Amino acid sequence: MENRRQEILDGALEVFLQRGFDGATMAAIRERSGASTGSIYHFFNGKAEMAAALLEKATLEWSLRSRDVELGEDAERSIKASVAGFLIWGQENPRLFAFMDDLLARSRVTEDFGPVADMLNSGRRAAGDAYARWVSAKLVQDLPWDVAYALIMGPAYAILRNSAGGRIPDDSVAQIVRSAWLSVRQQ
Repeated sequence: MENRRQEILDGALEVFLQRGFDGATMAAIRERSGASTGSIYHFFNGKAEMAAALLEKATLEWSLRSRDVELGEDAERSIKASVAGFLIWGQENPRLFAFMDDLLARSRVTEDFGPVADMLNSGRRAAGDAYARWVSAKLVQDLPWDVAYALIMGPAYAILRNSAGGRIPDDSVAQIVRSAWLSVRQQ
């Protein structure tokens, strides 16, 4: 049963990447995945729910890669691990990264993205809460969370977008990780 769900998600990802979210149809997802319409609706209520499931998979894998890097309790280690984990995950999953990147932009403007927007907002709130604790502990600069997030993650997103699925040199990854921390640490 779990294999069928994954086959549907794999097919949905391909259709979303080929046609975009708005251009994707349930018929195209059914055809690409080989699943029946009933099987698709057994697992998902629609495209937005499939998108949310793909995003959940992406964020879980990013989180696991961040832990592989050595996620720490302190601000510096946590920020560096999150950025490094994201870069490693993005290189390993360029198609899922491209879809996730599109979801981030689309979730702000597409009305039927409720499950995706909820998931993104929940994750950003949790990260913002951690940042606020670090501000209180005087470990990082007192910046609005949106600014801090852009400084921390913006360069990582940019290099993954520009790499087009290619390998990012280890020294570039190390520089981005280091810069993420330096951009927000308490001076």
